[in-house]
Amino acid sequence: WYVDRIRSSKHETTGPLGETMREGEHLFLGVEPEADFPVLLDKRILAEHAYIVGDSGSGKTSLGLMPLLVQLIRGDTSGEKQQANQNADLDPPPPIVILDLKGDMALFNCVRQEAERRRPGDPGAFMYFTPEQGFDSCFFNPFKSLLSEKRSLLQLCQLLLDSLGLNHGEGY
Repeated sequence: WYVDRIRSSKHETTGPLGETMREGEHLFLGVEPEADFPVLLDKRILAEHAYIVGDSGSGKTSLGLMPLLVQLIRGDTSGEKQQANQNADLDPPPPIVILDLKGDMALFNCVRQEAERRRPGDPGAFMYFTPEQGFDSCFFNPFKSLLSEKRSLLQLCQLLLDSLGLNHGEGY
């Protein structure tokens, strides 16, 4: 209920530094147990690194990551176009890369279903890499972006040396 209400919220206020804060630009994290109010996270905070820590089996994935990922993929319906009562598409979801070394199938299927629901019929809505034989896999070519009109041959060589740990300093 909170998530759906926040996604379509048109409420806004002025923050302590004079900036406009919109409720719809926040993610719902839960309810504060003592005072019973929603705890919100500004999406802009996730432009930096986030760190979720806890013991094994404490619910980091199911209680921390999956609810955030679902909200990010679904997007919000409170933008300016929606406020003007126009029939506008949601803004595209942010690029999300998940590195799951344990292979949590609940996380995999949750994100896959949300991505496919957001962009039905789009084969690029959810892509994954797996080394397992017999499974379809997306591939990543790190060399594709190396060639650029803006990069000289010397810069390309420097980039390769740095990435391979072969740069031993000037004059070596």
